[in-house]
Amino acid sequence: MAKPKGNTVNLALVGCGGIAGAHLRGYKELLEKGETRFRIVAAVDNIIHRAKSCAAQIEAITGDPVRTYSSVDQLLNGEENLEAADICSPHGLHHILACDLLKGGVNILCEKPIGITVKATKKIIAAAKR
Repeated sequence: MAKPKGNTVNLALVGCGGIAGAHLRGYKELLEKGETRFRIVAAVDNIIHRAKSCAAQIEAITGDPVRTYSSVDQLLNGEENLEAADICSPHGLHHILACDLLKGGVNILCEKPIGITVKATKKIIAAAKR
């Protein structure tokens, strides 16, 4: 499998439960097809053994080390040169995590629903605009 080279986006997987596995399969497929403009550098989950398990899966796919964190705050204060995060958390946490990541200067990928209410979604939009 090709390793990322040159200009890559350093990415964190935030939330390492069920849907993260589907996202990881997608990232693996991208790498297998030669897409190397991203690198997953961190796995975040409040249940740390899930983050560690996810990191081990990523490392097995990419051969690159992956740091683990139990919170977005730890991630943002960590050693990553992070450009993006893929939010794979329960829906009710999307707006909280998205706003924290955006405030920390990290671009986000957040699938549906982006927010569980219109108010939550507007909070994410406002944070992105700031």
